[in-house]
Amino acid sequence: MVHPLFFSPCDWEVAHLVSILATTRPRYLYHSALAEDGAYIVERWIGKNPEESGFPYILANEFICAQLAAEMGLMVPECKVQGIGQQTWFLSSYIPHESFTYGKFKQCRNIGDVPLLLLFDLWVCNEDRWDSNLLICRPEDDPDTYEFVVIDHSHALLGDANLPYSALDINPKDCFTFNELTEQITSHADWDPALSALRGLHDEVIMDVVNALPDVARGGLDTEWLIKRLIQRREQVASLLEHARALGCFPYWV
Repeated sequence: MVHPLFFSPCDWEVAHLVSILATTRPRYLYHSALAEDGAYIVERWIGKNPEESGFPYILANEFICAQLAAEMGLMVPECKVQGIGQQTWFLSSYIPHESFTYGKFKQCRNIGDVPLLLLFDLWVCNEDRWDSNLLICRPEDDPDTYEFVVIDHSHALLGDANLPYSALDINPKDCFTFNELTEQITSHADWDPALSALRGLHDEVIMDVVNALPDVARGGLDTEWLIKRLIQRREQVASLLEHARALGCFPYWV
């Protein structure tokens, strides 16, 4: 671990890139504070901003998707939008994790959430679900098992274009390219809890999530349009699933 140097408590330090290959240019960020005993507490975050990534809606994509995923019952890190220096960042709390393997994934105690994750990705048009954005972690309360945590929605929702208002309309097949996930679906019944969870997200919940996006992160976004489009797409998900099945996305769904 890189140990940052802080000049005073409650400072932020922006550190090196998490990966030079990631198009979103995520960086490690550290925040320090003083504990009651006078010792430093150092928090570690992963941060992205529109200027470095080149994606004008990255703050909205990440923040809204993380909140919606949590509302559906998926495990996501703590996150927030934070001004640091001259830039506004989406910050996701760093979670210690292990490299993804199919064996570890199959042992995850929340493996039953796979249909929920797939349904969520279809709803928000996430075509970027790979092993790099599923964190395989050992739970503190049971370190002998694993659980997966969902991250990285930079390319979902509004996409990475300057004019996002057709982004929530993609080929459903593009949302189901991660075979380790799609092969978990074997019947219609696998979808029932996930569909119930999505239908349980009432219009007011979607409205509250979108409106919770800080003004500094909106970048001219028409939030009323987005709320209406998310509600409309929620009603289309069941038929989109059937379309994806017809396209051959689920080889074990019989």
